[in-house]
Amino acid sequence: MNIEIYTPLPGVPAYIIRYMKEMIRLARLQDSRIDNASVTLMETGYFDSNWYICEVGFTVQGQSFLITKRANSYFEAASDASRDLFNKVKNNILFNYN
Repeated sequence: MNIEIYTPLPGVPAYIIRYMKEMIRLARLQDSRIDNASVTLMETGYFDSNWYICEVGFTVQGQSFLITKRANSYFEAASDASRDLFNKVKNNILFNYN
């Protein structure tokens, strides 16, 4: 399985990148049909506030999925995205097809 991480420079703390890699590895342990995954961490500004965005894209048997979360910090956005990924794997929402 390939895991690609895209981040702004200098930007994201290394512990968040390690956290997201580990979360994707754990999700794959729960469902081995996850083929590839990518994580994009970015910052965007709206008016006077900054938003931190975490997008998790992954492929299951040729079908692509995307989870996008926005929060006040990279860690919060990454936590929300990984929680959503695990909920979907646990509840078998995304993986109901053969």
